Parts: sequence; structure tokens; C-alpha cells
Amino acid sequence: MHGEMADTEEIIARLEKRIAQLEAIVERQAAEIHELKHRLRRNSSNSHRPPSSDPPGTPPPSKPPPPSGRSPGGQPGHEAHLRHDFPADQLDRRIPVRSKGCRTCHRPLREDLDAVVWDQRQVVDLPPVSAQVHQYERHAVWCPGCGGWNVPDWPAEANGFVGPRLQALLALLVGRFRLSRREAEEFLREVLGDKAKISLGSVKNLEGRTADALEAPYDEALAAVRKEARLNVDETGWYERANLVWLWTLATRRAAVYRVAPGRGKEAFRDFVGGFSKILISDRWKPYLSWGLHRHQLCWSHVKRDFRKWEDRGGGCRAIGREALACEKSVFDLWRRRRRGTISRSEFLDGIGSARRRLRRILLRGTRVKALKRVCEGFLKTEPALWTFAYRPDVEPTNNLAERAIRPAVMWRKTCFGTWSTAGGRFVERMLTVAATLRRQGRNVLEFLTQAIVAHRSGSSAPRLIAT
Repeated sequence: MHGEMADTEEIIARLEKRIAQLEAIVERQAAEIHELKHRLRRNSSNSHRPPSSDPPGTPPPSKPPPPSGRSPGGQPGHEAHLRHDFPADQLDRRIPVRSKGCRTCHRPLREDLDAVVWDQRQVVDLPPVSAQVHQYERHAVWCPGCGGWNVPDWPAEANGFVGPRLQALLALLVGRFRLSRREAEEFLREVLGDKAKISLGSVKNLEGRTADALEAPYDEALAAVRKEARLNVDETGWYERANLVWLWTLATRRAAVYRVAPGRGKEAFRDFVGGFSKILISDRWKPYLSWGLHRHQLCWSHVKRDFRKWEDRGGGCRAIGREALACEKSVFDLWRRRRRGTISRSEFLDGIGSARRRLRRILLRGTRVKALKRVCEGFLKTEPALWTFAYRPDVEPTNNLAERAIRPAVMWRKTCFGTWSTAGGRFVERMLTVAATLRRQGRNVLEFLTQAIVAHRSGSSAPRLIAT
């Protein structure tokens, strides 16, 4: 009897041990399932993923406003935006429109009868466009004094089988409007005729020559942004011969500079910003966190996504995320009210001070939640960089300037799938730089490209990219 009881107790002990092991497995798997479900719920509103990666059915970033009950379109009393007639000195043609017969008695009306301008209508149109073939002929002149023949040098426009303006248009189609080389080739043939037919290989070669012509303007823009008082920075993936590289951007109000680099780390970042030492505005990517906290502004739009991710995670993270989102909302509300001038500087700083203390308490509570411990500790270490905008009126709390600057590069990558060589990367970064910088200054990209190509062919100085 005693032996049977001992055996039973041993079996029970083994079963209890096994149950404990199974419970541990279930607990671990439940945590893994919860984490996987959390990852499945990630989208552009609660992570750093781009909106284009959102799966079908993803809710919009913000709820649409309720219907106002008004009909679509312009409302009664709104200011009309009408196209005004061009002045007389800007007209290219005047086309008289005359009646050939009387509408009352049907009698023919002679052309020599007096007529008055009853009314007018202006129409903007294009004349028939076709490429032109220019044959340059060097004329040799015999000198009667020394008896020698004088043969002039070829002009810059004659250096190559494609003129500078057509070369500039090709660069604009590919590097600004993101057409593929084949599409650019078809565009020239469709719009300008068979005289403008250029092979794909020639398109590639012309891109390289254009990149060479833009070297000096690119260096000028890079030197200019490094001297600014504040600088927005961002990066995105790029592909070079199917290998992952990185496309960086430095953006200011008057210029944006791009670079294709093999790395995404601290060394690549420091090499790109060079001698810049003022206020940096960025997201929370690790290489940026090496910047001095008191000359650094972290993007609150990225912070908002982190807070929303905490809320969507559920469990003990939900309350922390909700409170952090409420704090973020109050920060943006204060900033917008200050920008509109509806609150004073002292009221703004008082509100920011209150929000700062509130956020710090939330983050400290978050360190006691296992899933948020590390991220909240990271936030607390870099917390001073969240508030630089409050004490520097010229600094914004978001990195939208750089994110808007890098969007054309992302769209280009989605259609071209990257570049095939380092030379292709030079064309990409220089065309993006020139197009974005000229756009900020309201200048014509095609005219600038043409001038730069002519200067490069003639060996003269390139035009200035940064307007003085």
C-alpha cells in the first residue's frame, strides 16, 4: 500500500511538472501570437511604413469629417478664381472671325466691308512642334596677309549629335517627370517627330553627360545647405544593380540636396552633413540620435505614430498610448495657435512646459510596462530634442520638409526600380537636387538645364543654382 502511494505521488509530481512546462509554453506562444497580431495591424498610421504599403481595408489616418449638408463645389459667396485675359503685348496671333453672309436677309457680305471688334475670346494652344536639324558649317577664310587658312572652332551647340535643349528635355523627362528611358524616347518621337528619334543607348549616354554638366551646381547646393541655420534630413532605400543602397536628402526652404550612398549608418550621415553644426530636424533613426540633443528637433509626426502603435498594441500599453496621444494633440494645438497668433509667447511656453511634464510622467509609467520599457527609456534619454521648437521660433516640430523632398525619389524608385551603376546614381542625385531646388525658387528647370549643358560643352562656368 505504501509503495502504491509513493508511485502515485511520483506520477502526480511528474504530471504537475509537465503541466507547468505546458503552461509556460502556452504563455510564451500566447505572447508570440499577440506580437504577431500586433505586427499584422501595423500600417502607416502607427509605424514608419509608407502609406503605399498599407494593405486593403486599412482605415484612413484620420476620420473623415461628417457631411456638412452642402452641395459639392464652390459655395455661394466664395471668391472666384477666374482666368484673366493676357495683355496685348503677350498675344502671339490675332485671328479675325467674320460672317460670310447676313443672318437676317442671307445676303453675302464682302470682305472689304467695315467691321468692328464685337467681342474677343483668348485660347491658349500649341503650334505644330517638330524637331529641327541644324547643320553647322565651318567656313574657312584665307588670310591675304600671311596666306594661312583660318578655321573657327565648333560652337558649344554643335558638340554632339543632339543639341543642348533636346538633351535638357530628355533629362527633364527622365529626371523630373520620372518617365522611363523607353517612354522618353517614345515621347520625343510622338511629339517632335522622327527627326528626334534617339536610341536607348544614346539616352543613357546623354544622362551621363547631363550629370557631368550638373556637378558644379550640385556642389554649390550642398555647400549652401551646410551653411543653413537649420537642416531637415531623411533617407530611403534605393537599389543599385539590385543591391540595396540608400538615398539621402538634406532639405531647407530654398534648396534640397540628394545623395545615393552605400550605407545608412552614422558614418554615411556624418559624411553627408559635412561641416553643418546647427539645428538638425529628423526622425528617431539611430544615426540621427548621435546629434547634440539641444541642437536637434525630433519629428513629432513620427512620435505620434509610435504612440498610436502603443495604443493599438492593447493590454497595459493601451492606456499609455492614449495618454501620450492626448499629450501630442495638445502640443500640436499649442503650436498651431501660436503660429496663428491667437496666444502669446508666454502662454505658449507655459502650455509647452505643462505638456512636457505630463509626457515625462507618461514615459516613466511606460518604463514599468514590459513591452514599452526599452522604447520609453529611449524616449526619456532623447526627451530634450522633442522641445527645441518651443524655444526656437524658426524650428518646426515636424520633419515634413525632408519627407516632402524625398517623396519624388520614392515615386521614381517605384517606377525605375533603382539604377544600374554609380554613374546612374550621380544622374539621379543631381537631377533631383536641381529640380527640387529650382522649384523652391520658382525657376524654370528646362532653361537651367539648357544653360548648364551649353556651359559644360563650352568649358565655361555653370549657371548659379542658388539665387543670390
